[in-house]
Amino acid sequence: MLLDRTGRCVTGTKPENIGQSYAFRDYFQGTLNAESFISELLTGSTTSRAGVYFAHQVKDDKGVLVGVAVLKLTSEALDDITESMHANSHDAFVVDPFGVVISSSDKALLYGSLMPLAAEVEARPEFRDRFASVGIHHVGSLGMEELSRTVASPSGHGRVSYDAGGRRRIAGGWRMKTRPWTVVVEEPVSVFEEPMTRLDRKERLSVALLGLFVTV
Repeated sequence: MLLDRTGRCVTGTKPENIGQSYAFRDYFQGTLNAESFISELLTGSTTSRAGVYFAHQVKDDKGVLVGVAVLKLTSEALDDITESMHANSHDAFVVDPFGVVISSSDKALLYGSLMPLAAEVEARPEFRDRFASVGIHHVGSLGMEELSRTVASPSGHGRVSYDAGGRRRIAGGWRMKTRPWTVVVEEPVSVFEEPMTRLDRKERLSVALLGLFVTV
């Protein structure tokens, strides 16, 4: 869609956007001070569908700013990543720089934060309006503080075990290069340890049989 200098949509691929004001959105505010801007994932105020917004200044032949061009990448692109890694025993999700789950094969985690958000973060206008169109005015904590520390680590990757839903789970995280988002894949510790448990049983059985052979 194309916004004028006040943030009002003058044309776009969706008729329902035309005439609406998006001056409050961070992608519009950010593009007023920079040539381009990429938003965090947020839900559309008109469509209520989540996505990432790419905005770029539009100037006339004299270099004067006349508007902002906006392209929306819907959340389906992120969901394709998490769903492709989903299997019977493990889930995958994507976490943004604030620790908020923005895509997940387990929908119960969606738009929750790994740990409680600081009050000043939720007080930001651009953050407060991120998920308002789908009725979320407060981002609740998922209580995954151990995982949160791993996701926020300077290295951008790591492995951690933690409790979730009364079960001990193990997860590995890796930060994307193109965006400060972290992809996390998790599974129950019991599933992770099962191959080693089977190997240990075989080893114990082999030792027992060897002992029996030597005794005979």
